[in-house]
Amino acid sequence: GKTLVGIDVALDQMGEEGRDILFVTKDEASVDQFYNDITKHTNVAQHRIFKWTAKSFTPPTFGKKIVVTTYSINASKSKMGSLSATITKEIQKIQWGCCILDEVHLVHAQTIADWLKGVKTDKKIGLTATLVRENAHDKTKMKKKKKEEETEDGLQNDPIRERYEALVGPVLLESTWKTEEDKGNIAKMHWSTVSCEMGPLFRDTYAHVSRDVGQYLIEIPPSKVATIEALVFLHAAAGDQVLVFCDNLLPCQILSNVLNMPIMSGETPTKERSEILAQMNAGTLRGFVATAVGATAHNIISPTARVAIRLGPGGRCGFCLLYTSDAADE
Repeated sequence: GKTLVGIDVALDQMGEEGRDILFVTKDEASVDQFYNDITKHTNVAQHRIFKWTAKSFTPPTFGKKIVVTTYSINASKSKMGSLSATITKEIQKIQWGCCILDEVHLVHAQTIADWLKGVKTDKKIGLTATLVRENAHDKTKMKKKKKEEETEDGLQNDPIRERYEALVGPVLLESTWKTEEDKGNIAKMHWSTVSCEMGPLFRDTYAHVSRDVGQYLIEIPPSKVATIEALVFLHAAAGDQVLVFCDNLLPCQILSNVLNMPIMSGETPTKERSEILAQMNAGTLRGFVATAVGATAHNIISPTARVAIRLGPGGRCGFCLLYTSDAADE
């Protein structure tokens, strides 16, 4: 949904005048998703749509254009070589009609904020499903925010939101998944928590190892592997496709072998990633395992992709919120 909102905004801002549009997103997989969806869902000529990344750069042509790029190629301190410098220079010399910032919570990073100040644009539009970045820096700020005194209207000051508004602009639209569920825009979600025992061997070992090793023992004890295997088998037998999410690579590799499912991580080549998603949308793959890095830009529209299993708190589930007109819309 976020991708299509961005594309709709882009078409509106291009208008009759043919103003240039800049999309900035998280990584090359997300660039490919935007590029493919712009090509598929609009009548903008393909030679007017550009990918400016570490793997793809074509000098701009005259006339209106849409450019899709990443934060990292432009805001990296190392500048990733001469290509990065060339892309940054090209972006900063163009007067953009609109700059659409996907995963806008990333602009909170100082290097990205500094780069954004050099982008000349009439308008900035930010898109995100997670306004607060999931890192220690923002979590610390969130703790401090909770300790602040309440304002006269009873609301707490939000320094993180204030910074976003200074960099991009005020929030135009904000909604929760529950609100959209009640409106019938997305499918109804059913959440369940399954607690698994570590077992005496893993528990005793956990008390005598480093924090990093202990994290792995918590994430992937034998009881949890067996539970996930049973859940995947149960839902696959019912005709559902299942995605399994875990932050770290090692537990994902173990689950991939046990479940006989492909793995999607930051190391997965773009071609292999596209093949996995194509098989999911065709209904020929029962699911895959994804790391935190790999769990982005999942353009999954299969109506049977309805189940997400997450090791630990949080995680993404947007792919299984697609509303369908059949009876199994939950």
